[in-house]
Amino acid sequence: MIIDVASLGNNPKPLELAFEPDEIDLGGDTRLTMKARFDGDISREGSKTHVRGAIRAGIETDCYRCLEPVAKEIEVSFEDIFVDAAAEHTDDEIELAADALDESLMEGDKIDLADVVREQL
Repeated sequence: MIIDVASLGNNPKPLELAFEPDEIDLGGDTRLTMKARFDGDISREGSKTHVRGAIRAGIETDCYRCLEPVAKEIEVSFEDIFVDAAAEHTDDEIELAADALDESLMEGDKIDLADVVREQL
């Protein structure tokens, strides 16, 4: 699901989404075994967009020791902060504050929530 951040306000917008296993490629030998469910909210504060919530999913990966498939259900709580790249400094070298290390640059005004879910899993 693509979110247009220009349409967001300061009040958090609740989101409940489900992603089919074929919509999210975890890469390598890890794969989704059931829908990944996202329950959270998204809001905008100035040039920053906040995505908060929890993801529940079933995954399967190959054991490195015995090479047999291992299945597990996981739940991940998170908060991602996306910053408009146009609002960032363009200096060659700048000192980053500790809280800026957890921010991701966003090109344009859209966020793909399937990518957010994939990165968290």
